[in-house]
Amino acid sequence: MTIAWAMAEVGLAGTVPPTRWASSPGSSGQFSSRDRTAPKWGSRPRRSQAESVALAELPTVVVQQAPWASPGAGPAGPRQPRALTPCSPASAADVPKALVLLDPPWASVLKDDHVTLKCQGLHPAGDNTTQWLHNGSLLSSQAPAYTITAARAEDGGEYRCQTGLSSLSDPVQLRVHLGWLVLQAPRWVFQEGEPIQLRCHSWKNNKLHKVTYLQNGRGLRYFHQNSDLHIPEATRNHSGSYFCRGLIRHHNVSSETVTITVQGPANPVVSSSVLPWHQIAFCLVMGLLLAADTGLYFSVQRDLRSSQRARKEHTLGWSLGSQDK
Repeated sequence: MTIAWAMAEVGLAGTVPPTRWASSPGSSGQFSSRDRTAPKWGSRPRRSQAESVALAELPTVVVQQAPWASPGAGPAGPRQPRALTPCSPASAADVPKALVLLDPPWASVLKDDHVTLKCQGLHPAGDNTTQWLHNGSLLSSQAPAYTITAARAEDGGEYRCQTGLSSLSDPVQLRVHLGWLVLQAPRWVFQEGEPIQLRCHSWKNNKLHKVTYLQNGRGLRYFHQNSDLHIPEATRNHSGSYFCRGLIRHHNVSSETVTITVQGPANPVVSSSVLPWHQIAFCLVMGLLLAADTGLYFSVQRDLRSSQRARKEHTLGWSLGSQDK
């Protein structure tokens, strides 16, 4: 009880010492009947002299109020937007991931090519801050688009981005090649049924003609003037190594070989109208067993009834014979 009174008398800032009240004369440390009566609302209970001395010797307690003590109150001045940390995981499971897009959409480029990486994600109102990571290192740019005006070998690697209301994106690989030609594709892994677009790109867009696309060392398509190769629907047969070659002026040039992988559907769908053979066999067996059990049941019932009828007739005949005698 003494500690509770002490805490009630300590101010929020803790700078005002407890106030002492004198006990009634002749109380000898005990409350009088007047003191034991219920105090009025807001009044302080009286205490004995011994309790007052003990309270005076208690250390002063200092309580610091948090900057946001009352509900809805905020710090002085406008609230700052949430700081983005490149290595921090998503704060909640429902936070959408940011997405890195390449413009133009090729995962491989040549030296001196112009490339723009765009970050798609949710932003707080009035704050378009975007953080970019290149091979795990934070870039100085905080714009929604990161531009490489003239690509260099060191610009290749893994890029990721994060916005104020989106979690860290999945990585996107950018390859920077040195040479006259590069075989370009939006990505190198496709699903069955997806379209594939390949492009034979020359350094600084030098004029290229008599272009041949090759798969696994065999000619796949020839163009007298440079053109993209389109595969409407990818199949497993389109997996393999690819490169292109052609003429720049009178020089025969070739690109490096790249590997394209075509995977099966991520979630194969089985038609509900067509059941697997083992399910059909199981249903047939169960149907035959049910039919056999039903036939056996009725056969047993018929035999039991016939037996009961014969027994009754035999009993009746025996009774009549006994009466005749």
